[in-house]
Amino acid sequence: PLYIMIKKILHNAIYVTQIEGYNKNEMKQVMDDQHNRFDKLFFQTSDEFFGDHLPGKQIHQYPQFDFLNKQISTHVKNFLAEITPTRLHAYVQKSWSIKVVNGGRVQPHTHHNADLSCVFYVDIPPNSGSLLFNDQNHMFHSLPIQYHHRGTTCEEVEVNDGTLVIFPSALEHEVPESNNKDWRYSVSYDLSLVDENYTEGTCPDPKFWHKLD
Repeated sequence: PLYIMIKKILHNAIYVTQIEGYNKNEMKQVMDDQHNRFDKLFFQTSDEFFGDHLPGKQIHQYPQFDFLNKQISTHVKNFLAEITPTRLHAYVQKSWSIKVVNGGRVQPHTHHNADLSCVFYVDIPPNSGSLLFNDQNHMFHSLPIQYHHRGTTCEEVEVNDGTLVIFPSALEHEVPESNNKDWRYSVSYDLSLVDENYTEGTCPDPKFWHKLD
């Protein structure tokens, strides 16, 4: 059954819902084709594949993801309506595929280029990793050292096939190591929020922009 949940994670609101009716096989075929092209282009194989390292079309530009684009549009609007009175529009600025297999993981990171980020879980084998959000309210970021997140607060979001998670892009997140020999398929979207009006403190709609040559 469809569910929508706005959770409070480390003093932030995130949006979790379940998408049904998507074509899993078509999406996986696009992602596999990208992965194969990447391996041939860079002469490598690994237990992780991140499609944002691959030149060419982005995930949201493939017709196989038109259904997902519409679902993300609907749910981002729902999320924004719950958290702000400002009328904002979301633009996809970047989207990519992620594949992880036994031993692979997604390291802790943020998306400083975006306002909101989305992760959609296409095919998630058992024990292939959940989504972890890390508390950044500590001093380790300001120290010139490498550190692990042991001892810092993190919260876990369990995900399944068809789960969509929307969250602030500045919220640090990661995926722990997969313990499954089957590939884990997910796609990420980075979104920019713009204001069609000139409200103070918001980014104007790109229709008002002008490129300086």
